[in-house]
Amino acid sequence: MKKQNNCIDILKKAGYKITPQRLELLKALSGEKMQTAEELHKIVISNQPNVSLDTIYRNLHILQQLNIITETKLGDSKSRFKFSSNEHNHHMVCIKCGCSVELDFCPMELIKDKINNKKFKVTDHNFEIFGYCSNCS
Repeated sequence: MKKQNNCIDILKKAGYKITPQRLELLKALSGEKMQTAEELHKIVISNQPNVSLDTIYRNLHILQQLNIITETKLGDSKSRFKFSSNEHNHHMVCIKCGCSVELDFCPMELIKDKINNKKFKVTDHNFEIFGYCSNCS
């Protein structure tokens, strides 16, 4: 609930209305599982039946622009979404159920000396580990 309240504050400060549809989407995003737009749509329409998939995509785009959520693509190339943490982070993601576990370190720290030796200036990076959680393996 605290996470949702923070998101509501961010949306309000950016000039967005807090609609019932947006509230349902924020509620749907609150689980541990990274979810596709289609999965989120199914959850949202259970309480807001007139919400279209396009509305979900538009709102996901807004939430991404405001750094409220992050997008991850698994091996099937479908985008999955989850609340962002305020810190730079990486995840282990189950390719069967979509749950994710945040790593407590940045793997870039382990290789930055090797990259610096190659005289390459890194401007950004992304690191996700894919496999099966203990429930799915």
